[in-house]
Amino acid sequence: MQSRTNCWKRHEGRSNREERGMRESGTATGGGNQHPVLARLADDIDRTRQAAESALAVVFDAGAIVGYGGRSVVFLARDSVLKIYTHRPAERARREIAGLSAAGHAGGLRIPQVLGSECIEGALAWVVSTALEGSAPGHVQDAAETRMLGQVAARLHAMPTTALAGLEPFRRNIRAIDRDPHPQRAQLSAVLVGLEVEQLTRCDVCFVDGDLSSRNLLIAPGLPPAVVDFEGCGLGCGYEDLTNLYVQDCLIGGRDAAVALAGYREERQLLGSGGPIDARHLLFHTARYFRWVLQWAPEIDAELAQQVCVLTPRVLDALSAEGPVPL
Repeated sequence: MQSRTNCWKRHEGRSNREERGMRESGTATGGGNQHPVLARLADDIDRTRQAAESALAVVFDAGAIVGYGGRSVVFLARDSVLKIYTHRPAERARREIAGLSAAGHAGGLRIPQVLGSECIEGALAWVVSTALEGSAPGHVQDAAETRMLGQVAARLHAMPTTALAGLEPFRRNIRAIDRDPHPQRAQLSAVLVGLEVEQLTRCDVCFVDGDLSSRNLLIAPGLPPAVVDFEGCGLGCGYEDLTNLYVQDCLIGGRDAAVALAGYREERQLLGSGGPIDARHLLFHTARYFRWVLQWAPEIDAELAQQVCVLTPRVLDALSAEGPVPL
């Protein structure tokens, strides 16, 4: 059996940067340097935790683990995990439940099962699901591990349409900004305007995890990979997930993009839905992702914003290249 921290990572494992922030801010609701979300919503979070405990006859640890950006708070029990949503709570919980239900139809993957939930508009929502064994893939130079990331995406995207009923559209809310003072953001906006009409017609609608990367996967010897954290899922273009893998695990994380994308392409072929990866379409979604990140990251995640700013010229140069598009 893996450690309880590893089981928790199925929900809120993020980057080393975010994990450092959580350790520094303290995780208990009752003392230390509290995370701002805990300080502001401590009473509501405690009431919600108690409601979940009462509904399921489970006692969760009092110490809370705060997710990325304070959007959720996690409490652990021996065999289950409670996730309380603090940002757009009803919507995020609703998407989580729908995603867990849909992803359960994907072959060759482990998916947590929902044990209980409550989603009430105007209140904090919660979902309790089973804890899974394993830890996040952490060997960046391991080609088999990197190939597995692409294979997981392919298995999610190959789910039958009958499993997708009830899913809401996937979305990244990209806001128009007049006279944008941010140079990279303005440049991305200008390029995207010229590409959107053509590129959006190339999208194939399927299940989209919405935050698919190694930080939301669990691996354990002798077991299929597990996928966790579906609060942003929906119906959309599968290249949204490929973009997450490409940016988070390859451009930023240092994994070999060619290996990850080959794993995706080969697994899709095995599942009977294969085809070449459209590199230009992937870069189009990457540019949209960068534009979206630069709406919020400068205020809450300066390190990520800087990484995206550094990568933006490379992506835009590739998009403008004649002939085959380099990744």
